[in-house]
Amino acid sequence: MSAPIRMRALEALAEVFARLVPELAHVQAGQADAPQRSPWPNLSVTGSRWRYEPTQDGTIHALLPPTRAVFEVGRLSTTLQLHLGTKNTRERARMEHAINQLFLSQRGHPGILTLKLNDCWGALVSYELDDTGWDDDEALSKEFWATIALGCTAPALVERGGLYDIDQLHLGITPDLTTEFTLATFDRPLVEVVSIAEDGTTAVVP
Repeated sequence: MSAPIRMRALEALAEVFARLVPELAHVQAGQADAPQRSPWPNLSVTGSRWRYEPTQDGTIHALLPPTRAVFEVGRLSTTLQLHLGTKNTRERARMEHAINQLFLSQRGHPGILTLKLNDCWGALVSYELDDTGWDDDEALSKEFWATIALGCTAPALVERGGLYDIDQLHLGITPDLTTEFTLATFDRPLVEVVSIAEDGTTAVVP
């Protein structure tokens, strides 16, 4: 399930830029369109290879009733590139400043933007601005381009089945240590079945 998170991390950031920097005429996730097809100014969010850092397995991120759950098994990290295209250097400077301010204005952690991906089990993805300086890249004589790098981290999530909560657990107590405990013997009087409550107490299942 890491692939959708990787793609959604780019798309969600592009959606934020489109909403909070209205001066941008066109924003997209992925490589920018050809200059003659994209309105100016435009911005594209691109990614590179993602690195996987495993952590101890077993952390439940979200429950998916009745018997499935999403587990967090590590962290994904990469470096994103913002590619800004404008008509002139003055417009480029203005757009660079507006995008930088979006990161620097974050309360609590200036320079770090955190987004919640509701369609990826509510995964929290963070984007970190390490440097406010943009690299000049004048590709064409009449268009002015600039790029800047962002650090991006996201949880590595996987969906698994066969999960049961405390209300679904039953304990079978046999009268000796030799009676085989199978579905066929899961019946009284050979096996006394009790339910286990959340506080640890038990009750005989009628």
